[in-house]
Amino acid sequence: MPPNDSTAAEGPSTAKLLRERLRSPIPVERIAVESLQEALGRVSREVLPLAGVPVGELLLDPCAEVTTLVTLKNCAKKLAARLDQPSAEYDAMVTIYFAAIASALVFHRRTISTHSPETLAQAFRRLKGQPWMAWELAELFTKAAAT
Repeated sequence: MPPNDSTAAEGPSTAKLLRERLRSPIPVERIAVESLQEALGRVSREVLPLAGVPVGELLLDPCAEVTTLVTLKNCAKKLAARLDQPSAEYDAMVTIYFAAIASALVFHRRTISTHSPETLAQAFRRLKGQPWMAWELAELFTKAAAT
């Protein structure tokens, strides 16, 4: 970024400040804190719509924002990646992951996944047939598989 004329006019004070900065280390802590604040602000904006609302309501609400469903999908994916498979918790997170994708398809006609339509339909059919599947999600998966 080129200097502007107003700063160059200050001459001696700029020279003094420059020398001080050249003798000092980079304020890594301040930069880290500012970066962390920015990142937390981004995360807060992403997960705020999820705060206090049951996951099942978000997945089955036709008015839920697509961005909310994307956030829910990404959260479930991250949580599943941290879990041992097979486990009930892993299966639950994978189900929520695919339910978010199904919700976006059914209620908004939007694809929020890079999986092919065939892969998604197969996953929806497989999940809806699980003996432990919640009936509401089984219905959502049935509708999504038909899209």
